[in-house]
Amino acid sequence: MNGRAAVVRSLLRKLWRRASFPLSVTIFLVGMCKYYGPALGLGFTVILLVHEMGHFTEAKRRGLPVNYPVFILGLGAYVEINAADAKAEALASMKLAGPVAGCAAAVVCTLMWLITKGSTWAALAREGAFLNLFNLIPLWILDGAMPMVVISKLQTAMLLVSALALWQVLDERVFFYIAVGIMYRWLMKMNRPTGGPNTRFFVCYGALVIIFAAIVWLVPASAYKIYGAHILHK
Repeated sequence: MNGRAAVVRSLLRKLWRRASFPLSVTIFLVGMCKYYGPALGLGFTVILLVHEMGHFTEAKRRGLPVNYPVFILGLGAYVEINAADAKAEALASMKLAGPVAGCAAAVVCTLMWLITKGSTWAALAREGAFLNLFNLIPLWILDGAMPMVVISKLQTAMLLVSALALWQVLDERVFFYIAVGIMYRWLMKMNRPTGGPNTRFFVCYGALVIIFAAIVWLVPASAYKIYGAHILHK
C-alpha cells in the first residue's frame, strides 16, 4: 500500500511540474487582464514572463536543475532551482539573467512609446523598469542579492554611491531601497568573493540600474495612469 501511495505521489509531482507553468500563466494572464484590461494585462504578463525565462534559460545554460516558472496572481512569479551544489558565480549569473531579459523588454517598450506615444507602451516601459529595479534590491531572495557576493567592497561602495545619486536626481524611492540593501551588505561584509572579485557582475549590475533609471527619467509618469500602480515611487 505504501509503495502504491509513493508511486501516486511521484506521478502527481511530475504532473504538477508539467502543468504548473501553463496553468499558472493562464490564471495570471486572466487575472491581470481583468484588473488592468486586455492590453496592459497581456503586456505585464509578457514582461514578467520574459524576466523569468531569463532566469530559466541561464540556469539551463549553466547546467543547473531548474523547473519552468510558476506564476502567482497578486505576487508575481518564481523559478524553482536546486542550487545546493551551485557555485556563487553561477547563481549570480542566473539571478542577473532575469533583469537582463527584463531590460531588453523594457527598452523595446520604451522605443515603442517614443515611436507611438501610446500610453500603454509608456506604462509597460516605466512599470517594467520599476519591476526589475525592485528585483535588483540586494536583499533576501531578490535578484540583486547574489551578485553582491561576487564583487569587492570597493565595487559595492561604488554601486552604493551611484544608487544614492540616482535617488537624489530622480527622487524615486526604489533607488533608496537599493542603496539600503547595498549598505546592509557592505556593513555586514556579506560580499567576500572567495576566488577574487568578478568585475563582470559589477559592470552588469551597475549598467542595469543605469538603464532602468534612464527609462524612468525618459518616460514620465504623466504619460499614463494606472489604478493601483506606482507603488514603489511617488
